[in-house]
Amino acid sequence: MNVVHLHSDEKFIYESSRFLDKDFKNYLLFYSDTNQDLTSKTRKMFEVKVLKNDKNLLDEIINVIKESKSTVLVVYDLDPTKIALINKLNLPIKVIWRFFGHELYKINKEKYLTTQTKRINREARVSFIRKILNYSIYRKNMLQKKFYFNYNFDYNNALSKIHGFMALCEEEYSYLNHVYGPLPQYINIPLDKLEVDETALNKGEAKIIIGNSRNDFNNHSEILEMIQPLQYKYILPFSYGSVNYYSKYIKKLAASKQVQILDRFIAFEKYHALLSSCTALVLNTRRQMAMGNIVLSIYKGLKIYLNEENSLFDFFKNNNIICYTIDSLKEDLEKDNLKLTNEQIIGNIEAFNTYCSVNDYTKFLSTIKNL
Repeated sequence: MNVVHLHSDEKFIYESSRFLDKDFKNYLLFYSDTNQDLTSKTRKMFEVKVLKNDKNLLDEIINVIKESKSTVLVVYDLDPTKIALINKLNLPIKVIWRFFGHELYKINKEKYLTTQTKRINREARVSFIRKILNYSIYRKNMLQKKFYFNYNFDYNNALSKIHGFMALCEEEYSYLNHVYGPLPQYINIPLDKLEVDETALNKGEAKIIIGNSRNDFNNHSEILEMIQPLQYKYILPFSYGSVNYYSKYIKKLAASKQVQILDRFIAFEKYHALLSSCTALVLNTRRQMAMGNIVLSIYKGLKIYLNEENSLFDFFKNNNIICYTIDSLKEDLEKDNLKLTNEQIIGNIEAFNTYCSVNDYTKFLSTIKNL
């Protein structure tokens, strides 16, 4: 089976590796809005064809599909360009949408923001002229593609031509299908098993990670206002996401609580070491987000606190992985109950591995073949 993988974000090119199998031949394509090239690291790891984002882009992608005789197209993030491509396709090919999150959650973003986050965003003073300028640039780009490139941005029409919806858990898919559906057939993304890391056991003093980025979906303020300076060690990951009024407000609030702010990228190995030294992860997101961070935190033995409105809360509960509500955090802060026992840590890892065994790569690839 020949598969074309269409990427527009270099960070996620590695996800094509899920299709590495003797029955699959994979063709990786990449384009970006800024026509950036790939880093040498990515080029060493993957064989990727970089395409120029101009009026010939869609035709070039379609030519690759034809020449490779591919029967599956995987689009990573359903952006306007990929919508236009799907609408232009007139080939016997199965299209799979690797859902990233923002595509649907942005439709009703306010639903996933807490009262305090919405208040902070309302305080932002973006000049009227800046708003007009930003909108004008966006509209000019979209109109150029629509009339000069002849792009069709009809989302509903593209959705009708998509056969599979790759998501991280069935609980999220069920929620999205109910709120934003009907969606294409669910395809479960397989996750890798974990081994017990000795550094995850016998945790020392409490050290707590709050959120995963600058993104306002994190709803940081409720957590930051709950904590007391110097009561415990706190860490705020803040190395990516938009720098705007919200992020500046949260950074100032965190500093007033004497929280350690990680506003620069750190190497993966150092992040592993950081997690090993922590006891708890607090994510106040009302939507699925930061699954990779959470899985790594399970591996490192952290106590996980999630917003109950987050579909991941149900996912972990349904798979016998211990996690706690944001509401229980306040009491745990007062009682210094901010870490798991060794038995709970091992139990979480074993429960996660059981889930991975049931939903493995063999099952995933079989679903693709039978789509």
